[in-house]
Amino acid sequence: SETFNAYGHKLNSNPLIKFIEYYLLLAGVVHGVTATIATFRKRKFIQKAPAKNGILAITAVAGLIFVVFHLLDLRFGEKKHVRIGGENIVDLFGLQMKLFASPGRVLFYEAGVLAIGVHLWKGWTKAARKMDVESKELKSAFESLGHALVLPVCTAFAICPIYVYWLARNGGGAVLRILDGGNVVNASNSYGSISDERIKQNIADASSQWDDIKALKIRKYKMKKLV
Repeated sequence: SETFNAYGHKLNSNPLIKFIEYYLLLAGVVHGVTATIATFRKRKFIQKAPAKNGILAITAVAGLIFVVFHLLDLRFGEKKHVRIGGENIVDLFGLQMKLFASPGRVLFYEAGVLAIGVHLWKGWTKAARKMDVESKELKSAFESLGHALVLPVCTAFAICPIYVYWLARNGGGAVLRILDGGNVVNASNSYGSISDERIKQNIADASSQWDDIKALKIRKYKMKKLV
């Protein structure tokens, strides 16, 4: 988990990430606008066989919904931090363990990745076959190149939620971690403070707290993900 978080922190700290994010945002907006215009112009053709002729539009909408939720979950959602190597960094490992402990969320991500994969596959195929070149061999090679890129990338993204879900269900996740800065992270919470005599003064025996202790209610339960 610490290796995963350290890698994620290093990746997110790279100044090129911001450039890539803005580039993808701009490219997505331009592609979305041009594709919407093209879909509107071909609406009568699409209406004849929506499932066949409108596959790009359908997968585009599904993919957009997925991307929005993906960003809300992992980019703009609430984040907890852990201290590793003297730095406070985002606990991406814990976030994914919590997110993909839900089978419903895993299925949602699988459907989203499938929609994006189909959109990329069909879109690339369509673009390759419309290339303004006479060589059929070149068109075929370009089409195969796109498919060779789409398949492994989408497969990797599809495997990740399944693996994390399996890890969470089979006790592969960290139940309790004590980090070098003294922070404690368990399966459902994190604690950033420790009792350190060196930072305290006027230490004295407290009065009896037995009545308060007896008033505590002890509960037993089962974690939902283990049921």
